[in-house]
Amino acid sequence: MMERRKSLTPKILSFVAMAGWLAAATAAHAQSAPGASGGDQSEGQDASALAKKIQNPIGDLYSFPFQSNTNFGYGPHAGAQELLNIQPVIPLHVTEDWNVITRTILPLVWNPDLSPARTAPFGSGATTFSAFLSPAKPVNGWLWGLGPVVQILTISDPTLGSSVWGAGPTGVVVNMNGPIVSGLLVNNIWSLGDRYGRGGNG
Repeated sequence: MMERRKSLTPKILSFVAMAGWLAAATAAHAQSAPGASGGDQSEGQDASALAKKIQNPIGDLYSFPFQSNTNFGYGPHAGAQELLNIQPVIPLHVTEDWNVITRTILPLVWNPDLSPARTAPFGSGATTFSAFLSPAKPVNGWLWGLGPVVQILTISDPTLGSSVWGAGPTGVVVNMNGPIVSGLLVNNIWSLGDRYGRGGNG
């Protein structure tokens, strides 16, 4: 998800909380059919475990998901804004017991007409990069991760997103018990300075 900010000045504390982000994860329904053989049951369990691993944001699995968000009634003419988040997840094996899971979110933004304000109809927003130090194996079905989060100025135009560098802490807790992957991910980003000046102007 991407927060919408009209303007940001230096020294402003920006808070991003992605609660419920995992609670909406789909259940892993890859189960064996009634009367299936032992081999089919094993395949079903493997598929279920893989589905749960895909839903885990700090899972030891390379993934390249896309997330589409549509905001209706956006701008002075109540148009539709489309955000396509490119969200690669790359695990790094530190030791047998610990991993560093990197998550990147790069938004591509389609804006409706914002006239009389200046309009950039398409471009990239600010990138959010997180790195979680996490145990390699869950304990009683629970996993956690802690690390830094950095907001990187990859905006192609100041009207397409936040125009400040930022950094702060991030944390995640995941429950892998049962058929549903659930958890909570939060981060706090402090402004490190305004690149374009007040209101996003150069």
